[in-house]
Amino acid sequence: NPETVELNEADVADVANWRTAQLYDNANKNTGDAVTFTTDATYDTDSGFFKQFNVGVRIDQRTAAESFSRQDGFNPNVTITEELTYINNGFFDGNANVPTTWAVADGHYLRANSDDMRAVYNLQKLALVESFNIDELTASAYMTTQYETEIAGRKLDGEIGLRYTSSDTDMEFTDTASANKDVYKDSASTTKVLPSLSLRYALTDDLYARLAYTETLRRPGFASLNSRIVYNEDVTGIGYGTAGGGNPDLKPTESQNYDFSLEWYFADASSLYGTLFKREIEGFVIDFRRQVQHETPTGEMGTYVLSQPFNASNGELTGLELGTIWFPENLPGVLDGFGIQASYTALNSSQSTPITDSTGVITEVKETDLFGVSDESYSVVLAYDKGDLGMRLSYAWRSEFLNNYEAALFANPLEMWRKPESSMDLQISYAVNDNLSLTFDGTNLTEEIYQSYYGENGATTNNFGSSLYSRTFAVGARLTF
Repeated sequence: NPETVELNEADVADVANWRTAQLYDNANKNTGDAVTFTTDATYDTDSGFFKQFNVGVRIDQRTAAESFSRQDGFNPNVTITEELTYINNGFFDGNANVPTTWAVADGHYLRANSDDMRAVYNLQKLALVESFNIDELTASAYMTTQYETEIAGRKLDGEIGLRYTSSDTDMEFTDTASANKDVYKDSASTTKVLPSLSLRYALTDDLYARLAYTETLRRPGFASLNSRIVYNEDVTGIGYGTAGGGNPDLKPTESQNYDFSLEWYFADASSLYGTLFKREIEGFVIDFRRQVQHETPTGEMGTYVLSQPFNASNGELTGLELGTIWFPENLPGVLDGFGIQASYTALNSSQSTPITDSTGVITEVKETDLFGVSDESYSVVLAYDKGDLGMRLSYAWRSEFLNNYEAALFANPLEMWRKPESSMDLQISYAVNDNLSLTFDGTNLTEEIYQSYYGENGATTNNFGSSLYSRTFAVGARLTF
């Protein structure tokens, strides 16, 4: 016989039937500034193989700081009032099969009455504590030369370049959890010389071949450089503690890039092109776990599993892109000015990522796709340019892709995938005169939903999350004088 279950049939829409017990008081402040100096010079030769020389220097002085405060309160006897209540509506633009309206705490009321709300929980406003302060000086110098000659009666031209770049970073991180707010100082420096070479050869008057080799780098984000490491003791008897923090020894991610393309200019404003490319990438920054020894509160050395960002992964990306720009000539009347831009990209990527078990021991080196890279993508733009009027209706699509590895928590799988994504946008501009132009922009016109899964297309478990970036429209005006 089924058991009898008593149901509480209280009116869930009546705020008198609800209570709030906890208060989370969080505040953040981020500041930053940059001072940049650049100078460039160009020298044109009158004749010879080298037609032009270019040199330049760029110096950037950047600072960034973050401050925050955190406190929690608990009071089980707080009564929800009408002033504290906000009834939302239209959740997920009505596209979800869950309730779309409910009662929540009114953020505007909380903000306007923050001191009174803290008093209910016997709290006071906390001062902001600076968590990190970083000062970075980046200097770059480059030299390029444009060359031109003929081979078999056809023009060959291009550019040879060399860039020197260096950075010096001074960092201060505060252990905000310590009684004395201990400050950790560190520094890092990098230098790199980046060569580049490109050439273009005219196979015919309308068909060109291009070949390029470049080297690039990307420096790690400031937050990843945090030298403060928090150690947590072993409280469950598993034999090791845990630790987490940033890594001031992170190096830039470097890439060697190869490109080859053919371009056919079959009309004055129209072309068809195909590009083969390859990227060899070293030093991806990923979250990595490893065992370390550190002093315990009792003064003895203990084992901890430390999670921190590390240059622990390398990858390779190869691909093909096909595209066209076509503005038909001699269209009648108002149709003159219509055109189309379209491209298709096929990619093959691989990334070697070390996988560790819960003790921080590397158990395998896993080959996966590069994070954020789809195997296929395409875009189509319908364009209109006529006199003072310009319009662009664009549609873009990409196949599913590996988005990230989630933190190793509980029994969660690591691989987080995103389903195929698409978007349609509209841009319209009209030049009223030489000084004033009007714009209209619409985004996500088809209200696409973006979904993420554990495992490719949910192979490991079901939908992790869904996001809807609502259709938006914006009008603007640009005045120049």
